[in-house]
Amino acid sequence: MLKIFKSYVSTNLITATWSIFLAIGGLIFFSYYWMINYLPIFDIQSYLALLITFSLGGLITALTLTIIQILPSFIWNEFILKNEYINKNLILIPYQNTPINLRAFTCYFLIPQIIFITGFTAILFNENILFFLLNILSLFYCINLIEKNYNNKKTISNILRGIVLFFLTLTFSLIIILPIFFIFTIIFKTNGLNEGFKLFFSFAFSIILIFINYISIQSINTPPVKYKHLVPAALSLFFLFYLFLISDSFKNIPLSLMKTYQLGNITPKQIILEKNSCKLIKLNGIIPVENNDYCIVENVEILSRVGAETLLKHKNKRFTIESNAIVSISDNIK
Repeated sequence: MLKIFKSYVSTNLITATWSIFLAIGGLIFFSYYWMINYLPIFDIQSYLALLITFSLGGLITALTLTIIQILPSFIWNEFILKNEYINKNLILIPYQNTPINLRAFTCYFLIPQIIFITGFTAILFNENILFFLLNILSLFYCINLIEKNYNNKKTISNILRGIVLFFLTLTFSLIIILPIFFIFTIIFKTNGLNEGFKLFFSFAFSIILIFINYISIQSINTPPVKYKHLVPAALSLFFLFYLFLISDSFKNIPLSLMKTYQLGNITPKQIILEKNSCKLIKLNGIIPVENNDYCIVENVEILSRVGAETLLKHKNKRFTIESNAIVSISDNIK
């Protein structure tokens, strides 16, 4: 199965890359609509526009994640592993020649991963930031495990295929685990569970993923050594994204992208509407400025302007109007 997957990526690099960007971008934008509890009515024009915005949003996110993962690994390689004194005192075994067994996997992957997950969870739940800073090193450790076992023949083609395979694996891991995330998120909201239980669940979830990681790395025997580390590393890195998803920080990504594309989460200074929309506006407690042809409303938030209808919010009241009823919006957007 993995050979077929690898062969497809090698022969369809552009398609696979495009699929990754669409998947990541789609996740971001649909998560925004999940947050506002609204599903727009799509038309062909909106669908094509979303394909472009999905891919651009995914590209931005993928590049950001790549930088986040490459930079710590570069620092780890240059300043830690190449330092003989540190190597000697940390008793770093040359794991690139060590068989893939439970002991080696524990030494080089599970221990730093558990430490980092603990620290990452702590910082997301506003605990001790110093503890989190100490665990930054474990992120370098895990990423270095992938790089050290990568093919030394780093041609541009191999590097691109490696990056595509990594993000495909990461994306698929994300899709597989998302239903679990949504189920527990609903449970947390409907039952009013406290932060302590959420923290406990995060630790329990990390243990499950660590077990999955070990099974994965033991079961994949046919590909080269470098790919044995790709799947479990991606699964573990996903857990960091899971913690990110349940934190308030995640909301900033879809909110910022929707505002950048002016598809939602914007509050124009003025919205100019067709005259026949004035009655609906008044029914929702808004007093527009009217003339013979148009009505103008101020300080009304546009939650979504994708599809045939536009979702507006005034104070705590939400309502929709036909998108073609909007003549223009002010460039002065809050």
